[in-house]
Formats: sequence, C-alpha cells, structure tokens
Amino acid sequence: TGDPDLDLYALHQRGVARLFIGSYAGSVADLERATMLARAGGRDAMLIAALSFLAGTHASRGDLAATQHHAAEAVTLAERRGWGRSQSIVHAYMLLGWMASLRGDTETAQSAAARAVALLAEHNEPDVELATRSLELYLFAGRDDAFDLLQRYLRLYGRLADADVSPALLGYAAPVVLQVCLDLGERQAARRIAEVVIRRAPAPGEPALLRAMLQLDGGQPAAARRELEPVLDGTATCHLVTTAVRAWLLAATIERDAGNLTLAQERLQTALLLAEPVDLLQPFTESRRFADLLIGGKGRFGRTEAFVDRILDRLPSSTADERDALVRLTPAELELLRELPSLLTLREVAEARSVSINTVKTHLRAIYRKLGVEGRRSAVEAARSRGLL
Repeated sequence: TGDPDLDLYALHQRGVARLFIGSYAGSVADLERATMLARAGGRDAMLIAALSFLAGTHASRGDLAATQHHAAEAVTLAERRGWGRSQSIVHAYMLLGWMASLRGDTETAQSAAARAVALLAEHNEPDVELATRSLELYLFAGRDDAFDLLQRYLRLYGRLADADVSPALLGYAAPVVLQVCLDLGERQAARRIAEVVIRRAPAPGEPALLRAMLQLDGGQPAAARRELEPVLDGTATCHLVTTAVRAWLLAATIERDAGNLTLAQERLQTALLLAEPVDLLQPFTESRRFADLLIGGKGRFGRTEAFVDRILDRLPSSTADERDALVRLTPAELELLRELPSLLTLREVAEARSVSINTVKTHLRAIYRKLGVEGRRSAVEAARSRGLL
C-alpha cells in the first residue's frame, strides 16, 4: 500500500497465517519482509513479534539454527528495551528452551523454560501456552511434583486440543510428553495425547511413531516394528526430522532387545546421520538406553564420529565409565522394582506400601531413567539381565 505500518501489519498477519497452514516458504518470505519494515521504522514491538514467529516458522521447517538465531534476537531486543518481563516475549523464550533441549543443553533449556512459564498470563496464544507447558513437563518431570505437573498439563491439553495449534508443535511435543505419561504409568493419558496428534498430523510419520511407542510399551514389539516399517522404508514421510530420528532410534531399541545387534547398530547409524546435520542430540541423551550401542560402535560411525563423542559427553559419566553395570537404585526404588513383575496397578502398589501414587510414579520414573528403559516390561527385563530381580 505504501503505508509502512499497514504493510508491516499485513505482512506479519499473513506470515503467521501461512505458518499455521503449513506454507512455510511463504511464511518466511512475509515475516522476513515484516522484520525489515519494523527495523526501518523503529517498530521494536512488532519486530519482536515478527522475529518470534519467524523463529517458529524455522522450527516448523526443522531449521534449528535459524530458530535459535531469531528467537535469541527477539529476547535480546526485548531485554534491551526493558521488556524482558513482558508476556509478549514468552514465545521467544519458549522456542529458546525447545532449541536448547533439542541440542541436549538441559541447563539452558530449563532456564529458558522457567522464564517462559513465569511470564505466562491467564490468556495466551493456544500454541504458545501448550508448547511452554509441554516443555515444562518434559524438562521437570523428574521433580517430586511431576504427577501434579502432568495433571495440570492434561487439563490444559483437554482445553486446547482442538484449538488452532501448529502441527509442528504437536510433532515436537507429542513424543516426549507421551513418554512422560508412559514413564509415570499414565497410559490412558498417553493414548489421549496420541489420538489428538494422529487425527491432526500433517504427515503419516508422526502418527506411526506414536502408535509404535504405545505398542512397544504394551509389550508388542512385533506390532511396533510393523508400524515403523513405512517410516524406515520412506513410504511414510515425517513432518519433522526429529520424528524420523526418534523412529529410527525406536527401531534400534526393538532390534537390540530382540538380540539383533547388527541391525540395531545400523538403525542407530541412520538416526545419527539424520541428526548430526541439525545438531539434534536430545533423543540420544535423554536416557541411557543407547549408551551400549554408542560405546560399542566407537570407531565405526564414520562422519558422525565427532557427533557421537558429543553425545557421550552429554551422558552421565557413570554411563560411559560403568557401561551397563551397577545401576544405582535407592532402597525405595529397589522395593518398587521388585513389585513390577506383579499384576498390581501402581495405585495398588501405593496402597500396599502406604505411600501416595505420586511418590510411586516419581520412583518409577527414576527407575526407568537409571535402567535406560521406557516402560514397565522393559524395566523388568533389564533388571533381570542385571541380576536386580
């Protein structure tokens, strides 16, 4: 129109709309033009908003470096203007937290997530609030109040599940949140989350991953393997590279547990080749379950060898030093571990031990983390192989 402010507003709105309908190239073009107009006109508030959504678009495209760059610029500008405590900067802090988490930088991720959570107002953009709470649940699920965090998240999820939420957000958040639910024994909640994502996912890869996770947790590795096959052979595309990496890693887990170590190593190598160009460490470092394959394959990873070294550096030192030996469980965790082969529900275990269900779920998540497993059945198998049962 020739009116800089009107053009800025129109470009920003169209860029955001294109983001939500998956037209990422058009979104980037509009939001980059919006940032240029905002800089030229000294419209810093609009510049922060445009940078935040530009970062979100790059996240949707899987460009983690560009996401980090634009979100960091938005935060820096807001803090320079004295707006660091403004609710308008939640989006950028949330994205910084997710990017740090995906790079395996837990400390930075927790700091950014805490800032985003602290700035959440009562009314937020649905996708920003859901993404922030998803990150909070994932990063802080090891705390004593993990069950309370999950219940609050599920209430929010029920309220926002049908809201206008970015498909990419669902793709990033759903696998990690679903895993938290499974770790805490909340299988019904995990299925609820999976159902929403399966219904709304823009590509078949994300639903396939979630279904495979549920099947493996339910003790059906053959069904999980069949679910992953279209992703592995390329007939089912993934919206996000993170989904593809997690699918190949889950396939590696299935083959390792079946004793097919050569095939498991091949699956792991494919995951590394996909993850290394975008610096995606999170799926490899969030538990110990791949430490044996990574350590055992040292020297045979080719161009990803340096990336593997970085992954191993992010793992707890005991993983590299002790390998799979001497998992150190607390007395309370050992007591709960001995109950896992039974048919008792977690609530029944809690009642039998006169403790709260929250306490049992906190101990259970610690057991899974220390054993490097993802579910009750796998925990029992791992404990027996180590002589703990």
